[in-house]
Amino acid sequence: MFVDGEYCADPHPGNIILADDGRVGFVDFGLYNQIDREHLELERQVLCAAADYRADEVHRLWAEHGIVDPHHGAGPRECLEYVWSVTGWHLLDEDVTVTPEIATSAVVLATDPRVAEHRDVRHLLLPPQHVFSRRADLFTLTALGQIEATNNWHRPAREWLYGEPPVTEIGRQIAGWRDEALRNIRPRA
Repeated sequence: MFVDGEYCADPHPGNIILADDGRVGFVDFGLYNQIDREHLELERQVLCAAADYRADEVHRLWAEHGIVDPHHGAGPRECLEYVWSVTGWHLLDEDVTVTPEIATSAVVLATDPRVAEHRDVRHLLLPPQHVFSRRADLFTLTALGQIEATNNWHRPAREWLYGEPPVTEIGRQIAGWRDEALRNIRPRA
């Protein structure tokens, strides 16, 4: 999403196939989405600010884009805590085992209006493009929770958060494929 501005907003286990040779395939592109660069940059800036515990910046960015009312409701600390409760699994720079409980907790905290935590943040006015990107993030988390995957999720996230080189073999293969594809693009006459 952060590289191409395109993503599958429905990455649940029913839409993911694991081949015998280890390759992963995705099916059902009914919720395939695009997000423009302005919205991608806002999401990236918010996540970077949250990863660095800059609560005032998270709040300022959201207020500037009308996501929170700067004079009513959630303050900087509440906004930062909300981001961490939903996306902390890839903001924390250490190994994290994503369990079903972690995934369920993130989904409930992000979406259930009956939960007391983050009550003021529930009134976020997310731009429509951000609704599906958050859905993709939460569904990815739940898929990882079903297999109880362990990794330092922050290391590969740094590729799209900070533009750092790939740290995984698949990341390096994708970067190589992308570089080769760009070299082969010929301008039309």
